[in-house]
Amino acid sequence: MQDEQFTAANQIVAAMREQGYTHQVRKGVHSFSREGEVFQVEHRLLKAFEQPLSDEQLKSITERFDLTKYEANPAGYRENGLQVKDISFSTYVKDEAQKGEKALKEVAYKVVYDEQNHTTVSFATVRQFAYEHQINLVKSEPCLLYTSPSPRDGLLSRMPSSA
Repeated sequence: MQDEQFTAANQIVAAMREQGYTHQVRKGVHSFSREGEVFQVEHRLLKAFEQPLSDEQLKSITERFDLTKYEANPAGYRENGLQVKDISFSTYVKDEAQKGEKALKEVAYKVVYDEQNHTTVSFATVRQFAYEHQINLVKSEPCLLYTSPSPRDGLLSRMPSSA
């Protein structure tokens, strides 16, 4: 994973899970374990691996991303060296209904993984960059179903109404 570039610590955790590690976090310390191997990393050190993507990297991703193909198959999108993945995790947030007590909240979002450059970035960041730089994410025409009546349907309308 040392050749990978992540834009958020939770993306690192998700990548570790993909490699078969289980993950727990307690008091700011992340514990990863797999097949008897255990190691711990403080959250502040994990965040040190976060690196924002350059405009050049984001431009490369947005120019290769095809929104039409993604929308046709969101769960299996893998085009032009890009793959969309789901990331989910639990985090503690202040719950105003509980007088400021912390409550566990599930968070989920999509990321785009660039297989060519080994980078991970949120899908929202890709869309925002495309919007700000006027890059069209629609690269192909949608596959429309033909919904007009078939020639055989015309036979029904020519039948006498008494039939």
